[in-house]
Amino acid sequence: MEIIFKFGNEQIREQVDVDIPIIKVYELASYHFDMPIANVGLYLNGNFLNSNLSYDIKDGSVIEVQMDR
Repeated sequence: MEIIFKFGNEQIREQVDVDIPIIKVYELASYHFDMPIANVGLYLNGNFLNSNLSYDIKDGSVIEVQMDR
């Protein structure tokens, strides 16, 4: 599975395991954009995510993550 992190004009693609937990998405976003996890707002398909949510993605899917500081 591929996650596309978008932050302003920046875009980073990351290959991940199929069933990645939300907290790991936060960690990846924090790592790539050098910001604390607390300051990362993640939006998946228009829905705000927090660390106690989980989701199911089929193999080969692409997740697009929009981030606001």
